Amino acid sequence: PKKQLPPEGKTLKIGKLFQNRIVVVLFLVTIIAVGVEISTLGILTTFLMDLRQFSQATSKIGLIIHLAGVAAGRLIIGMITREEKLVEYLLSLLGAATLFYLGLFFLDLNGLNYLFVFLTGITLSAMLPFIITLAGLHFKDQAGTVIGIIKFAIPIGGILMPFLLSVVSRFANLQTALVIYPLGFLLAFGLVAVGLRGVNSQAITTQP
Repeated sequence: PKKQLPPEGKTLKIGKLFQNRIVVVLFLVTIIAVGVEISTLGILTTFLMDLRQFSQATSKIGLIIHLAGVAAGRLIIGMITREEKLVEYLLSLLGAATLFYLGLFFLDLNGLNYLFVFLTGITLSAMLPFIITLAGLHFKDQAGTVIGIIKFAIPIGGILMPFLLSVVSRFANLQTALVIYPLGFLLAFGLVAVGLRGVNSQAITTQP
């Protein structure tokens, strides 16, 4: 059986919480997930027009399709999610996002661009809700504080990812800069696979 991580005491301060590997992993993965989600909205139409020869109108349709994927993903994934499998679901979304972003940005998809745009939206849809839920379930006595820490990562991701994309684009080109997305998700996958190892249904739902 997987080892259950020791529960945290009620008197932990924020500094102490940042020494907890689960908090650190969830914080870093939030930066990546939110950063990609926000920067995708800003770069998608440019990518479709400049690198896939879409018109302004059809590129905006692509953005709408992406947002529809996010909405559909939150609805469908929310209906089928089982609380005790959140880590596995998060890993699945991160792995799928790595593949779909690689496909969208680096493969010649011909008529499948819209499909991959939709699928990237689905994979992004439930990442942040899963992270926040994991934080609340594992740190039941410190839920407000830990979720507050996780939410603090949201603006960091929203600033950091577009900044990195801009810097790499300036010194290389947009196509090269887009590798940040799948590499980010690959890093997040590794963080969750290693850092949340042992966080299973018992560790989450029966922690005192």
